[in-house]
Amino acid sequence: MSQSELFQNPVRVALDNVAAIQAKQHGQALVESHNEDFVEVMREEARRVCYAHGTVTSDDLREYAGRAGLAPNSPNAWGCLFLGKEWESVGFERSRLVSNHARTIRRWRFNPFYKP
Repeated sequence: MSQSELFQNPVRVALDNVAAIQAKQHGQALVESHNEDFVEVMREEARRVCYAHGTVTSDDLREYAGRAGLAPNSPNAWGCLFLGKEWESVGFERSRLVSNHARTIRRWRFNPFYKP
């Protein structure tokens, strides 16, 4: 195949911020609905950690889940734990989990006074 043949039928890339956000929210809702019990327990633990220490990270929750023998049906459920306006991102740090390869994660604060 020649180089000119490669570009005769270019792949079309859809760039649409609104559609991308809608697709993300749809995917998060699906994952959350298939992991309701896990998400509920982990959010309660996240609130408990915030009340005790002011903030929480996904690493804190992964440590708790490991000790408690909890696991989500999908690893994407971890990304659903801090959805909602009551959670405020207050910073970033490197993950302590070896399997995360020191990637950047958020530190969260719970706002119990948030009213939807």
